[in-house]
Amino acid sequence: MKALLFPVFLLILCTSCNLDIKSDKSSTENAEEKIDDGVESITDAIEKIGEKMKDAADGKSDVELINWRDIKKQLPDKLIGMKQENVGGETVGAFGFNISKAEATYEDGDSKVDISITDTGSMGAAVLSMAAWSSLTVDKEDKYGWERTGTYKGHKIYEKYDKRNNRGEFNALIGDRFVVTVNGRNIESKSFKKILDKIDVEDLL
Repeated sequence: MKALLFPVFLLILCTSCNLDIKSDKSSTENAEEKIDDGVESITDAIEKIGEKMKDAADGKSDVELINWRDIKKQLPDKLIGMKQENVGGETVGAFGFNISKAEATYEDGDSKVDISITDTGSMGAAVLSMAAWSSLTVDKEDKYGWERTGTYKGHKIYEKYDKRNNRGEFNALIGDRFVVTVNGRNIESKSFKKILDKIDVEDLL
C-alpha cells in the first residue's frame, strides 16, 4: 500500500516546490491562486492514477503477473562462491494491483548478499515507487566510495558503495517491469555486476 501511495507523495512534493509562496501581504492573492492551481493539478494527477488502478482492477491490463515461485527459479544455488542460505517470496496487492517478489540470501564467512527480484506487473508508472532512482541522475564519488546512476547492458541502474566496510547495493530496472536489488556486505565492488549477470531476469520478459 505504501508503495502505491509513493507516486502521489512525489506529485504533492513536486507541486508544492513550485508554489513559490511569498510572505508579504501584497502577494497573498497570487499565492492563493497558485495554491488553488496546485490543488487542482494534484487532484487531476490523483484521479488519473485512480483511473489506472481501476483499469487494473477491472482486468484491463494485458500483463500477467509472474508467480514468485517461478521468479525464484532465477536465483541460483550459488553466487560468486557463496552458498544460498535462504530463499522465499510473496505476492502482495491493493486496489487491483499486485506485485510478486522472490528473494534469497547468500553467505560465506563474513560475506553476505541479499537479492530480491520484484515483478511490478501492470503497475506501469507506479514502478517508480520501488525504483525512484530510475528517473534521477546521480554521480557522487570521494575517497570513501560512490553513489551513481547509469546503465548496464541497456538497463537503468543505481549503485552505491562504501570502501570503508566493503558494503554496497546495486539496483537494476529490467524491461521497465522487474526491479532487481542486490545488497552486499564484505563484497568487492566489481562483484555486484557479476551477480547481476548470473540472474537471467530477461528470461521472464
